[in-house]
Formats: sequence, structure tokens, C-alpha cells
Amino acid sequence: MAKLSDVRRWFPPEDASMYAAAYAEAELAERLGVLVQELRKATRLDAAELAARAGVDEDDLVRAEEGDASIAVGFLDRLAREAGARVTLTGAGVEVVLGAAAPAPGDSPED
Repeated sequence: MAKLSDVRRWFPPEDASMYAAAYAEAELAERLGVLVQELRKATRLDAAELAARAGVDEDDLVRAEEGDASIAVGFLDRLAREAGARVTLTGAGVEVVLGAAAPAPGDSPED
């Protein structure tokens, strides 16, 4: 186990906010990558087929699945629509709905 002095040397306090921001971004990118994988699995298509149908580059799709932090909301929207999925992003009092249209209030799903 590392000593506190070693940890302070490796990660000085002045770098703490930069480290926390980088960690948070990497964690979010990883979660979005899992989301992209799940959307692709929902379509039962391989990466090339889904990319073609969604109008995105296959390499971008693969990088997104690997947790590339440069995923754009529009990219996720196209994948969600192709998967027939509804994805809701929330934060700071804002909600963004991507993909398949949500049922109108009062509508019930068909049995």
C-alpha cells in the first residue's frame, strides 16, 4: 500500500481538480460506450450494418463502444432511433430525450 506522502507526490493537491475532471470525463465516456454497445445489441446488427443504417461512420461507432470521449449527442440520437430506443440524459435540472419518440401523455402501450 502506498504511503500518503507518495500519493501526494504522485498527485499533488494543485492537480486534484484536473485529475477529478479527467476521471469524471473518462467514466462518462465509458458509460456512454456501454450505452452504444447496448443500443447496437438491441438492433441485432453488427457494427457495419448499424453504422450504415444510422448514417454514421463504422469507425466512429467502434470508437464510441470503446469509450471514446468525443461522442456527440447527435450520434447517440441516430443510434437510439435505429435501435428503436428512448434514451434520456439528465443533469443540472435539464432533461434531453434521444431516440424513439416518447408516448404522448395519457397514451398507453398496446398489449
